[in-house]
Amino acid sequence: MRVIKDFKEFEELVQPVRFFELEDLDIVPTFPGGLFFKSRLEEMMNFCIKNPQYHVISNANPFLRFNKPISNVKVYMLGQGSNDPEIVFMFGDAKNFYVQLKHFEFLRDKLRSKSTHIK
Repeated sequence: MRVIKDFKEFEELVQPVRFFELEDLDIVPTFPGGLFFKSRLEEMMNFCIKNPQYHVISNANPFLRFNKPISNVKVYMLGQGSNDPEIVFMFGDAKNFYVQLKHFEFLRDKLRSKSTHIK
């Protein structure tokens, strides 16, 4: 893993595609800024297969981004720079934040599944 702690350096390496740059492509982001929600990951992957100059960036949170598709994050972007999957943007204690977030989501989902069984 190649951890980049400078956001500008990360963006220069992976070159996220902005909303206005997607207008001429065959894919429209879910949200302004060029963001795609989790439900669109498969569509993005298919787009990247047809257009190998693009790749998926996974935005786990504002402090942690992966230069590859990660199935359990909620927001994605397309990149058009380096597609090296070892590049990760991590600011501060982002790794611990991400681990805690996943733990809380697991507990939340577990509680929800139990509440559906209550009559």
